[in-house]
Amino acid sequence: MRRSLGLILVLTSVFACKGKQHPAAFAGPITYDRIEKARSIVQLRNDWDDSLAAVEAEAGAPSKKTETSATWALADATSCAILTIERKGDHVSSISGGKRFNAADFVHQEGSLSTFEECQRDAKK
Repeated sequence: MRRSLGLILVLTSVFACKGKQHPAAFAGPITYDRIEKARSIVQLRNDWDDSLAAVEAEAGAPSKKTETSATWALADATSCAILTIERKGDHVSSISGGKRFNAADFVHQEGSLSTFEECQRDAKK
């Protein structure tokens, strides 16, 4: 009986680690502050599922999601912010953006975004 109970406890703890509970995604409107905070949460080489869940808990569901990346974007008449995280295997392989840019300050920044208009266009996708 004791052995059975011990085995059940060991198996329960092993399966509990595999099926981690992640916090619920934020359901409110995305804001620049939330994008910037989300950027500070995610780290290179961290577990993809854990990182994605943490960013979603802070910034909500991504604006665009594929098998290998997730993007959160926000733009208005004067500002723009895009955060993209990419995966390779089960880990975060790339992080770009996550900072708010004002139209007046916008110069070739963050990868292929070269103008404020491009940033706004990509945020509306």
